[in-house]
Amino acid sequence: MDALKTPLTQGMNRRTVLKASAWSVPVVAVATMAPAAAATNGFDLRLLGFAGETLAKFNDDKTRYVEQSYTTGTALATVGTAAAPAGTVVTVSFDNRLIGAVTLHVEDVEVNAATTSPSGTTTTQTFVLTQAVPVAVDELSGLRVRFGPQFVDDWDALPFYEDIAPYTVSVSPASGADPDTSNNGWSAAAVYGDAFDGAVSATWGETVIDVEGNPTVARHPETATLVSRGPGAIPAGARLYFGLPEDGVTAFSVSSVTVDGDAVTDLFGALQPELYGGYHVETTREVAAGSTVVLTLSTTFAASATTYPGTPSVSLTTGPGETDTTNNNVSPA
Repeated sequence: MDALKTPLTQGMNRRTVLKASAWSVPVVAVATMAPAAAATNGFDLRLLGFAGETLAKFNDDKTRYVEQSYTTGTALATVGTAAAPAGTVVTVSFDNRLIGAVTLHVEDVEVNAATTSPSGTTTTQTFVLTQAVPVAVDELSGLRVRFGPQFVDDWDALPFYEDIAPYTVSVSPASGADPDTSNNGWSAAAVYGDAFDGAVSATWGETVIDVEGNPTVARHPETATLVSRGPGAIPAGARLYFGLPEDGVTAFSVSSVTVDGDAVTDLFGALQPELYGGYHVETTREVAAGSTVVLTLSTTFAASATTYPGTPSVSLTTGPGETDTTNNNVSPA
């Protein structure tokens, strides 16, 4: 097998998510280590504006999933008034069962790895920059740094591991100590969970409205049912969308919610309008495997509309651990 076969931009899982700047993934700041007696430099290195991708995959029987994030770009600068001289060290560590190497480009010029050190399932590479690091003039200014994780195979073809090593990027000065190491790096640990499946169905009502003098049937959801099919629970943050005509609807509400026949009031947050018609609600807690959630809906139409109503829908969006998304959207036949 070619150890440098697949760059990050290939072999993407369909659930790939692109994130930039303020990444909403489990990340921690990386503090680079310096000798206790080292003199503090007159500059503070800073990495900011992380961009990257999050990949997800299931184990063979689709009972577990893993989500792993990789940064592919950032801005390197100093905070304050002093630039950093040439010699800044960039360090990247990764799980070598998934990634054979990481390439580094600074201002579109490739930088060769100075060292490559495998240790168990983790490999650490260091790169030494030949240019000075400029002073930041805003949050995203500085040297453009791009990372290219080279996967050992297509993402979907890689084995499922329960112990993926964190993917970490950090910078350190050529000598001396950085006065603030809290902004020197980024690290993401793999996130694991039980796979789940949510299935949506609905019943539909009909209201006759006038469109340009023509009596027209406008269909709308009367109930929406969400079944948590397991094996894991549907996580909090799942959204149910209700697609409605943009023109003619004067009010829409969720009249009641039951879970396994029992009325509840805390499963969903407030009903939120969509930009181009319709609404959504979001779960505030898990929906246990085997549970059935039923929402009773109320739609009010104006007596007339200027455009013919489209086809309504009810749909579900969750996260990377859902095993089957073909049952996430329904419309009347």
